[in-house]
Amino acid sequence: MNDLKTWAATLIVFSVIVLLYRILFPKGNLQKAGETVIALLMVFLMVKPVFSLLSKDNGTLERLTEYDLYAQGEEAKENQILEDTIYAQLSVAGIEAESVRVEAELDAENYYVIHCVYITVPDSVSEQVVYDCLYSSLEIPKEIINISR
Repeated sequence: MNDLKTWAATLIVFSVIVLLYRILFPKGNLQKAGETVIALLMVFLMVKPVFSLLSKDNGTLERLTEYDLYAQGEEAKENQILEDTIYAQLSVAGIEAESVRVEAELDAENYYVIHCVYITVPDSVSEQVVYDCLYSSLEIPKEIINISR
């Protein structure tokens, strides 16, 4: 939801800049060339969220970077970021998880150590598919994943 708000705000700000450009810049061939560039930028800004949805990563790196920002904060926030990341990766793979819960903590060197991941999925989802998805995208080994139905 925050990404949608950011995208909308970017489009609004860019539209205001375009209006100022059209008002302040003198008429002529240079203005036509500038408007072409602006039109291309506007198209790029409008389709950028579509490309981010279609990308395989789907913001995992951003979420893990967010985790780094919270590394000195509450462990509940850290767990929530990791749970959201796992849920997003499962969604990208077409797996609709009913719930995701992570047991993890910071060790003495401020590394995030995951002890266990609890995932509830429908009966139609193979355990191996869940294991493969989480290992290939986040390198979470299957030994710490507990799947329930």
